[in-house]
Amino acid sequence: MFNNEEPILVKEHTLPVGIRQSVSDSPQIARGSTNQKVTVNNVLTMGLDGMIAEAGQPGSEQSFDVFVRGISKFGDYIKLDVKEDAVDLQEDEIITTYDIDSMIWVTHKLQFKQATKVFVLPYEGKKAPIHRNNHTYVEILMPRSDEDKASRRRSEWFSKSFPLSAIPHTHFAQTGEGAGSINIYVFFPRMIHRDEFTGRRVTLIPYPVQDMWFTEVVLPAIIAATVPGYREYVDFTLNEWRWRASNNKRFYDTKTTPVRSSALVDMQECMRRIIEDNPDDLDLFGSFFFVSDIRGCKGLTYDPNPYEALMKEYPSMDWNYAMKRSNGQILLDIGIAFHPNPTQPGALTGLWKLDSLQASYDAAGMNKGTTHHSCTLRDVGGLQADMEQIRSRAVQLPFLSSYQLSFEAIRQPGVDEYFCEDSEAYDASPVFKDSCDKYVSIYKGAIGKSYGVRHEIRGSGAAVREILIHAEESVCVLRLSQVDALTSHNSVRQEIS
Repeated sequence: MFNNEEPILVKEHTLPVGIRQSVSDSPQIARGSTNQKVTVNNVLTMGLDGMIAEAGQPGSEQSFDVFVRGISKFGDYIKLDVKEDAVDLQEDEIITTYDIDSMIWVTHKLQFKQATKVFVLPYEGKKAPIHRNNHTYVEILMPRSDEDKASRRRSEWFSKSFPLSAIPHTHFAQTGEGAGSINIYVFFPRMIHRDEFTGRRVTLIPYPVQDMWFTEVVLPAIIAATVPGYREYVDFTLNEWRWRASNNKRFYDTKTTPVRSSALVDMQECMRRIIEDNPDDLDLFGSFFFVSDIRGCKGLTYDPNPYEALMKEYPSMDWNYAMKRSNGQILLDIGIAFHPNPTQPGALTGLWKLDSLQASYDAAGMNKGTTHHSCTLRDVGGLQADMEQIRSRAVQLPFLSSYQLSFEAIRQPGVDEYFCEDSEAYDASPVFKDSCDKYVSIYKGAIGKSYGVRHEIRGSGAAVREILIHAEESVCVLRLSQVDALTSHNSVRQEIS
């Protein structure tokens, strides 16, 4: 993925302070089909507390005027400025935490310190294990043309960058136990294609193809890598494994067989040898590679030295081996979060100022990215962006994400639809009303809680370790220039109500 073993200028690209672009605050209202801008002079600027006071009783006509039409009781247009509710905090009133939230290791040759549990039955999910773009890319060599193959004078290969979510893959193994487990997937770049009707990438491998993979490649490799005295426990066909799984609920839930760390190396060599010896039938599995994945481990790595905690909590991973560029590419997500000190009275909510955040992203050489506004607020929210590809290959920081931790109140990992269908809302159906009731219940539960802000940096293992060395220095600069003062959570709570 990256050009060199070691990254360059990592410190300069970590939480840099950029130059904010001036934004016109002149109030304008769009009217008519020509979308003509008309300047409005009677504008009243107020904060969240001011809007709540102006609204009067909940459900009244005046509250609709304020929160729906944006008009005060005197007929002025309301311009919301959340900074009017800001609370200035001292250095000791903000807690800064560091953690590593995830790990992705792309490699051709797996090696672990402990045994792995290899899957012996096909993957049964409705979507591929990595069905969303996780901002991890690999360079795929494109097949040469027949003309290039026939001509001995041309031997160059063209490559193209693909996200992992666009490459067909299935599960392969797991290592570690409990919260310290690591998922391992196998990817097949020769299967990359689009659906002929939808034009979308197809990444979920059909059962018949998976059956061939397990029958012809995985199961024979497991048997070959097993010592003779133990083969009676693994020498089964795919149908026999299915039969054993159907009569054992514990095994049915896991569908794996253990493989020692030393035998895993032999197993991979055997898998490649099987494919090379039968190219007519198994060529589609050629050039396979592996991806090891750890997700949501921030709670285990919350430590002054997150990388040391990561190695301790995941002892099955051979971190020294994975960190070497010759053994693949490892990526880590480091999270830097700012929280209001819980010992201070009153609940507070942290907000990112989008102009400062965008300026920082620009200074770091990020692409345009995606802005996530907080509700309908223009100036505060979150931001996600990939780094320019040429710069990323040298600096080794491909992706940044900044968001407000108040999102955790409603977050549902893995859920694509957070509310309900638009049609349900139009009809005011029971589904819509039930969704509203659930959200009201969640918001009531958030009353009195404080929320901070979080900044996540994805980088190579070497880049993240360097970030940790200079993190405190970068954070001190950020505190002075980029993090908005924490706004009164009581105001946010009342607005939601």
